[in-house]
Amino acid sequence: MNKLSGVLINNRSRIRKWTNWLLYAIFGAYILFLIVTTPHPITKLVYGLIGLIVLSIILLFEWLTLLYQKMIFALTMACDHQKARHLRNKLKRFDYFKGFGPSLKLFDALLLLDEGDYQACLNHLDQHHHFFHGTTDYLLINYRTMLQCAYFLTNRPLFDDALKKIKQLKYGVQSNKALSPLYSWEEIQGLQFFRQGRYSQSLKTLKKVNTTRFNTREVTYLLFEQAQALHASNNLSEAHRLLEDVSKQGNQLHIVTLAKNKEWMTFEKYE
Repeated sequence: MNKLSGVLINNRSRIRKWTNWLLYAIFGAYILFLIVTTPHPITKLVYGLIGLIVLSIILLFEWLTLLYQKMIFALTMACDHQKARHLRNKLKRFDYFKGFGPSLKLFDALLLLDEGDYQACLNHLDQHHHFFHGTTDYLLINYRTMLQCAYFLTNRPLFDDALKKIKQLKYGVQSNKALSPLYSWEEIQGLQFFRQGRYSQSLKTLKKVNTTRFNTREVTYLLFEQAQALHASNNLSEAHRLLEDVSKQGNQLHIVTLAKNKEWMTFEKYE
């Protein structure tokens, strides 16, 4: 996301936030007015209880929303999956009305991926199959996450199947409208070239990816993928340089552990 867009979005968010709090204040003042002007004690009590219940629900929702925003920041910008999981568990515990249930299903898929528990991530997608097949965007997230898990597990059949499903969404009859720009198609194409053993073409395509809208997490994954292609092309010095960048900004991402332990070198080539 470019700086101008970010500023505009932040400004809109602040305006919406202050508008909401103004409405809450007006509602609270109105309830207080009713309590003060009503002569009957029982009616006062009823108005007071109604106001207390409504305002409590509103404040709970606002607090959970703030918690959710911190959770997303921890995962996507700070790349701190331990803090993200702690906040996620806290949100789930206090989400009495299950309003954040769908968001948590999406979040958990990314969290498991970042923790390096790729099989658990695939199991999560399978467990919530109905949810992830509910909309075209969710379906794209499902197959893109599956593709990434297959990439790290070097699971060739699963990779091919996920890639096929993604292409069907983009070009096939399943998509009756343009897909949301949730992912970079160049990055997906770059992973496909890597899978085919076309490492130079993979690197060339991955370098074309526009990262202006990427968060820290997404940039780190892209750098790791570029390092993979460089290593497979025997450009070891440049691969090591990119891995240093991965280690610097990836914080707790599992790929940082892979990079530091050089476990990434042991990945099978898709040949």
